[in-house]
Amino acid sequence: MAVPIIHTLCTLGLSAVLLASSVQAHPFEHFFAQGGHHGPRGFQRMEQTTIADIKRNGRDDEYVILRGSLTKYYGDESYEFRDGSGDTIEVKLDDDEDWSYLSKDEPIFILGKLDVDWFSLKVDVKRAVPVSNYSNSAR
Repeated sequence: MAVPIIHTLCTLGLSAVLLASSVQAHPFEHFFAQGGHHGPRGFQRMEQTTIADIKRNGRDDEYVILRGSLTKYYGDESYEFRDGSGDTIEVKLDDDEDWSYLSKDEPIFILGKLDVDWFSLKVDVKRAVPVSNYSNSAR
């Protein structure tokens, strides 16, 4: 009688593991969990947003998540980032980080902090993940 119970528990355990692994969090959830954001939880955007939304509603020092690609190099640490609707924004890739795993026009997710001042709006990129590396990219 012990064998069917163990088999059932193993089957249930495997189902739970498969279910848990199929429901993945956003690619940057670990950034916030590991202390990348030092303020109280719940005030930063955790959903993917658009450049148009950032231009309308973005606040200085707000974290944002975008999906798009790097399309132009402006010089120094500055690049043009274009989202799926064709909107663009300047992003800064800190040269102290290794960004060599990214390619021009490759679809990526970026997590960044908005830098808003009187005449400009930029995203200081903290993390970037190629869409091809994220198994739930269709979501």
